[in-house]
Amino acid sequence: MPDTVLQVFLPCFQKLFKITSLEDVKYRLYGFKQNVVVGKKVPNFSFFSTKLNKTNLTELDGKYKLLVFWASWCVPCIAEIPILDSLEKIYSSIGLKIYPVNIDNEKSAWEKSIAKYNFSCTHLSQLSGNKSPIFKYFAFSSIPNAILLDVDNKLLLYGPEIKKYFDLLEKLKKQNNP
Repeated sequence: MPDTVLQVFLPCFQKLFKITSLEDVKYRLYGFKQNVVVGKKVPNFSFFSTKLNKTNLTELDGKYKLLVFWASWCVPCIAEIPILDSLEKIYSSIGLKIYPVNIDNEKSAWEKSIAKYNFSCTHLSQLSGNKSPIFKYFAFSSIPNAILLDVDNKLLLYGPEIKKYFDLLEKLKKQNNP
């Protein structure tokens, strides 16, 4: 599609998805489909822990890693906290580890939310809001959202529908414990 045609739709994309550039529109239309493929290895993104220690995807524990994107101001995200704690307990036998990935810009908002809502998981952030590399890579337009990776960081599932994660984890549990 020529850039002139995409330019016509840019104001619409800016309103709907808060996209600011033509390059972001192109990625959502073309690059996303090539990069975000179930079974494909995800790039080794870097994160900060709450102690500002740097880590990356390959250093994270877990046979299965569920990265859940959230923010301190997101009411639906906060409502998912008990579900996430339950998920990790239920599926720990197959090696599931949950990593909440905060998309706040401010470290203080992130830390206050962790303390207030008593998250029990290892917390990560890129401290760059919805402009963080991993958030942009998956072209998320809303939160909460999530990705499930295997031990090799291959994508198993992505998107906001929490029931799909329960279904896939249950299937993986049956495969691991016949």
